[in-house]
Amino acid sequence: MGEQQAPGPVDVAVIGGGVIGASVARAARLRGLDVVVIDPEPGAGASRGNAGLVVPGYCLPMATPANLRAGLRGALGHDAAVSVGRPLSPTTTGWLARFALSARPGRVRSTARATFELADRSRRLYDELADAGLDLGLRPTGWLWAFRTASGPRAAAAVVRDLERAGSNGRMVGPDEARALEPALTPDVTAGVWFPDEGVLDPARATEVLLRDGAERGVRLLREPVVAAERDGAWIRSLRTTTQVVTARWVVLAAGASSRAVGALLGARVPVEAGHGWSLTIPTSGPPLRRALMDADAHVVVSPLPGAVRITGGMQLGGRPDGSRSAATVAGLRDAATGLVPALAALADGTAWHGARPMTTGGLPLLGRDRRVANLVLATGHGTLGMTLAPVTGEIVSELIASGSGRRTKGAVG
Repeated sequence: MGEQQAPGPVDVAVIGGGVIGASVARAARLRGLDVVVIDPEPGAGASRGNAGLVVPGYCLPMATPANLRAGLRGALGHDAAVSVGRPLSPTTTGWLARFALSARPGRVRSTARATFELADRSRRLYDELADAGLDLGLRPTGWLWAFRTASGPRAAAAVVRDLERAGSNGRMVGPDEARALEPALTPDVTAGVWFPDEGVLDPARATEVLLRDGAERGVRLLREPVVAAERDGAWIRSLRTTTQVVTARWVVLAAGASSRAVGALLGARVPVEAGHGWSLTIPTSGPPLRRALMDADAHVVVSPLPGAVRITGGMQLGGRPDGSRSAATVAGLRDAATGLVPALAALADGTAWHGARPMTTGGLPLLGRDRRVANLVLATGHGTLGMTLAPVTGEIVSELIASGSGRRTKGAVG
């Protein structure tokens, strides 16, 4: 999968070898461009341990009034699906202020609609990739949100109402239909929201397949970090890694949660914040559940991966979680998942993971040319929808580069 080599001048240098960078590199290569991916550990970021969901029907941004209230509770030390860590840097404080402004209802509705349009297009591209023979392992399981409180029916109805405005086909189901869709559910489910078009894949495997296919088509892989950039006015002339100098006409920043730090090396201000999350992967000898699930009260996702169940959750903005916080969060994930699917209690301990997603204040990814650096194209800020939006990101960014414009895409900039 791409030998270590010193690339000559290239058309495109993609910084970041996760699912977004792999998708951009492959799509650019298909357009006849010479491409190198630069990443010391390709696929090692959020692409390794996330839930693996491809969810075009779920398009509400993180910046909503409900999540803003949850974040405030988290800042005060209460348990919440969205929490704020310490210490808070001035940069993070400013980001959180803009996040709060983005939670206005009108902004939430417009963001949800734009996200749904991108995600729906991306889901069709997944089908086109499969039809072309690229097996990313996507299985159409659907996604079922389960509510277990007395207020569950009211909460489920509110979710469906918000999503319908954006074009989603998620629909409310009662407890009997929820358990018919997933017999492994606990009997105390009070309501659900069913997304029939959603699917799940192994994110690490899918990223590896994209990288391998790109390499077979001629994408080169340089397993080193970018440590500096040579600028000529507004243009990046070359990138310096640990041992190499890479000259490229276009540079694509697809470094996930590290995009702000890497962007600073390039002379760009990239307004993404690391949103920390956790997962627990438990091996299984057989499928304990049919569907991808979410405990809608605890915001914990349970994904049926090949030979395993992955439990994911948590969103900490600011600071960096310590070991005790991570251990407690992973234990809480398992407790919530077992409450939702009691059969999970009999499974082994599993493997814990912690990583960070690149969050924008408004919820839309950053796609298009940077305002300060003329030949830098941003492909970051996908938040929790990296797997969902990877194919459409590859299409949009490669098209912009191939056309020579690099213009920002309407409706796709957060």
